[in-house]
Amino acid sequence: MVKYGGHVEAVREGDNRGTDLYLVPYNDIKSLIFQDAAKEPGAFSNAWTQALQAAQQDFTQTLQQNVWQFLFQKLAEQANQATTTMEDPTESPTSRVVDWTTVRGAHPGNALQMFVESVHPSIAQELLVRMTQIHRAAGTNTEGLRKLVKKYDKRFTDAPQSMALLPLLYTSSVYSGQAMLQDGIALLRELLEQEQESSMMDGSAVAYGGFSPLLRNDSEARHQQATEIRFEELNWLKRLVQSLQKPIDH
Repeated sequence: MVKYGGHVEAVREGDNRGTDLYLVPYNDIKSLIFQDAAKEPGAFSNAWTQALQAAQQDFTQTLQQNVWQFLFQKLAEQANQATTTMEDPTESPTSRVVDWTTVRGAHPGNALQMFVESVHPSIAQELLVRMTQIHRAAGTNTEGLRKLVKKYDKRFTDAPQSMALLPLLYTSSVYSGQAMLQDGIALLRELLEQEQESSMMDGSAVAYGGFSPLLRNDSEARHQQATEIRFEELNWLKRLVQSLQKPIDH
């Protein structure tokens, strides 16, 4: 059985290789549990809190910059292309253009849908990989922090930390934000699959009627979908790499 510290390192050297996503120093914090508490009072809780703050800051900034700012920047580029095409009919758009009036104030699911419809599939797949990596890092961090508190309380039954630390974890953006990110990953996958089916049907319209909680504003299937996402992540990335390695027909 692989210990969790080994799992963190496997994520660092596997899915997150080549990224600068933050991962909690699990083994370093765990080692504080087994040190003499009298010599370093509060060392564990201080290190744990700092790790939570770092994980939360990294999650928020990465999701903001590498997902949503990237997405809306691409939509803005497509909208500008639409304006150029209208002003000069000789200009041919390289992909489906975007009417910026439909982007203003767009819900996340609608923004994802417009993004997939307007950019090259490889760009949408790139975004999916980013989202999956961010989700994996966030889940690894929050589960690691939870396990550390559990280990501490098991060793120091007379001075447990669950009451003080777990509320901080469960109200943090890195914990609560995973649910929305899971929904976004599921929706983006479905949109990509349906876009591919639509292309195979020579441009015939395909209705987005499958699982899309960000469009439906519906979270009833969230738990089941979250479980499925975890099992599908590696298989999806393998299929994605294989598809990107195929030669492009001209």
